[in-house]
Amino acid sequence: PGQMFAFRRDAHPLNLAGASDLLPSVQDHADTNVATAMSSLRQSLRAAAVAAPESMPALVKDTVLLTKLLRNPVDNPSEHKYRTVKLTNPHVARILTHVGVRDILEACGFESDSTVFHLAEPSAPLLKQVVNEVESVQHMVQELSWLHATSTKLPSPTLAWEADDAATILVGACITALSGDGAEKPEWMQRLHFILSAPEMRSCRGALDDVKEDAVKAVQAVALDLVKTCGHDLTALILTNKCFALLWPPGDSSTLDKRVDFCLDYLKASVPPHSRLDDLKLILEKNDDDKSADENKLLLLHSTIDALGVFSEMGVRAGMLKQVLDIEYKSEPGVDAGGLRRQFFDQFTAGLTESGMWTLTEAESLRPVDGVILAQRGPSAAAELRLHMETCGRVCGMCLYQELHQRDEMMEFFQGPQLKNTLGASFARFFIRLVQHNPPASLAELQAELGEESAPGRTDFRAAPEFLKHGLAESGMEGYTYVRSVGEAEVPLVEGGQGKEVTDENKGEWLEKLLWSEMVESCADAAKHFRKGFMDVVGFASTYDHVDDPEICRWTTPHFFMLTADELRTQWSGAPVSPAFVDELQANAIVQKDVKEQAGWLWDIMRDLDDHQRAKYYRFMTGSSRRPAGKAPTIEIGPKEGDEDWNLPFAHTCANKLDMPSYSSMEMLRERMAQAVERGHETFDDE
Repeated sequence: PGQMFAFRRDAHPLNLAGASDLLPSVQDHADTNVATAMSSLRQSLRAAAVAAPESMPALVKDTVLLTKLLRNPVDNPSEHKYRTVKLTNPHVARILTHVGVRDILEACGFESDSTVFHLAEPSAPLLKQVVNEVESVQHMVQELSWLHATSTKLPSPTLAWEADDAATILVGACITALSGDGAEKPEWMQRLHFILSAPEMRSCRGALDDVKEDAVKAVQAVALDLVKTCGHDLTALILTNKCFALLWPPGDSSTLDKRVDFCLDYLKASVPPHSRLDDLKLILEKNDDDKSADENKLLLLHSTIDALGVFSEMGVRAGMLKQVLDIEYKSEPGVDAGGLRRQFFDQFTAGLTESGMWTLTEAESLRPVDGVILAQRGPSAAAELRLHMETCGRVCGMCLYQELHQRDEMMEFFQGPQLKNTLGASFARFFIRLVQHNPPASLAELQAELGEESAPGRTDFRAAPEFLKHGLAESGMEGYTYVRSVGEAEVPLVEGGQGKEVTDENKGEWLEKLLWSEMVESCADAAKHFRKGFMDVVGFASTYDHVDDPEICRWTTPHFFMLTADELRTQWSGAPVSPAFVDELQANAIVQKDVKEQAGWLWDIMRDLDDHQRAKYYRFMTGSSRRPAGKAPTIEIGPKEGDEDWNLPFAHTCANKLDMPSYSSMEMLRERMAQAVERGHETFDDE
């Protein structure tokens, strides 16, 4: 109708009457009588709904009652009263008027006399399967009811309503409304969210799958338009973002690149139209000949805290931290065309474990020091934690925001594709989930996060599902109580936890509370401050005051609602430099013919190195010690003039170039490359 998209009228009919529509479990395993009876019920209820749309709410109630009658014997196997259905009950009498209901009860084992249906021996598997089928019939009627009620909102409501093509027409109207300029967009976005999230909207989701690309474009445009207004209507923005996350679910590898691009588009849209983003120069310290290597790592960290701590809240909200980042080091004046910036992000995380604010998991991921330990350090610890974590969050936000400048070729001294900025270490996944306002909640999720941070080949025994199957005596856990030991301190997991013993009956509850305390409560303050720093960079006017609001912060921050914690961790920290990545580098490299043989030797040498040394070689060439998310970069290798065997290679990290002397042998290249890499690693130089 009107300007709506054209669809086949029979694309997604709501005719679910045939036996072929039954769930495979019922078709394959249930008695033929059940399948026949279920088909009859579908046909009769659908016919009744189409003939008298006003009866659909009552039909839904009837299917709910039938589901309850079938589920009760399964949920209460020892209660014989739930095996008897009184025919004199008016509600029961009403549902028995529907074709197929009596046959379903009898096929499930109910036997009838003049007054009752009685189930002598319940078959739990059969009853569960039939309950699922009855619920699908209920969903069919619910969807028909919603479609009929919503049909009056269509652009041409005078058209006769037809059940078979109602879903297709409604979805078309929804996309048309969201793609236009009408004032009814919020209402249609609510309808789209209902279609995407309500379990009963199966036919509508089927129709939506056929035009998903159009739906994505429409919702994306609405989201960016709302962001451009600085998110004044947060309610509409949150609803739109939830729809987008349902259309492009986080974790789908086929849409990852597009979702990352959307995150950058979102950041760009949040900048007020008349704002001017200039360069933000940070003058930092990194090397002091009188200090040890670990002390120099802290020197960079502390100078970063000082440099980023000078910005007032007003300056942050004005976008100071969104500007193009320019790194300069004291006593080392130079021009940052990308290489120094990459080195900064790579090296910033190197000092975190020396700071006393972070520790490493068994998988060598960064996690904040336990809050109980910090509290023991005295009254100043809380303020130190806030300043430190806000700085870390700001650096991580800037790491992502600089990708926007690079993508749009806004760099002052370099035009064209660049390497991604990558942190030199990765954060624990459970910590990132806390930052995203999406903490692991269930025991299964907590165990999965614990397993993720276990050492390779040595999974923490508490992460194994089998852990709960073993008795306390078998596990050597007799005498445990509801406390968590942190050094010499004991943290109660519940009120009076010291006096509550762990038993075989409550060990599941105990484990859930223990892991929650270890991975969530112990890091809550650190995650809060880290999130604040991150939002100082990626947030916008309407979100700065809602950093601690799970609903607003999560659903207005694209890197929170469009990326899983794993995906965000990869955007920040990439992955280790593996031999397979060296293969990618070799395939993408541009090598001049004068050093073609030497370049081949270099790749072979890198493949043979251990992970730590391979990371050093890669950092020497690019400024980063980890591979970036996405495709491998292109490195250009050309000749370097001079005494070939005594000359060292020279890396231009800003331009991804390596000047390679024409060494006479692979062993000579190995020796000279190792010298250059160690010098560069120790001094942070490009050479």
